[in-house]
Amino acid sequence: MISFNGDSTKSGKGRQVPIAPVLADILRKQQAIRFRVGAAKDVVFTWRGRRIHGVRTAFNKARTGAGLGQDVGFQTLRHTIASWFVQNGGDLYRLQKKYFGHSTLALTARYAHLSPEYFKAGVEFIRAPREGENGRHQVDTNVQSGGKGDSVSA
Repeated sequence: MISFNGDSTKSGKGRQVPIAPVLADILRKQQAIRFRVGAAKDVVFTWRGRRIHGVRTAFNKARTGAGLGQDVGFQTLRHTIASWFVQNGGDLYRLQKKYFGHSTLALTARYAHLSPEYFKAGVEFIRAPREGENGRHQVDTNVQSGGKGDSVSA
């Protein structure tokens, strides 16, 4: 998880965002390097041992290095992430609550630009659930505990 303080988010609210294990490993290695040069251990992004307050210069350099035009900005990346997330089976609610931190689902939905082919492929989901272990359909009904509770077999 990466934690964001309220002073570093647009909404002013702190939140924790899950990250992939490969990213966690990279950040741990970077943390060890920063510790040797005396940077604060609890700050992920530093420059010459000091906390970074903006990434625009680094972003612009990376964008140019990748051969992308000036029309590609932070919002372009957010739209791409949202679209890929949903196209890969992610749901808008999780995208809203855990990754983007938007106040409404409608705001998050604006970011997920989906093609007609994507919607056509959605017909696949209008059917009975696929069978799980023992030939039974498993549906977890315990939302509060994150999936370690009651289940219903059909």
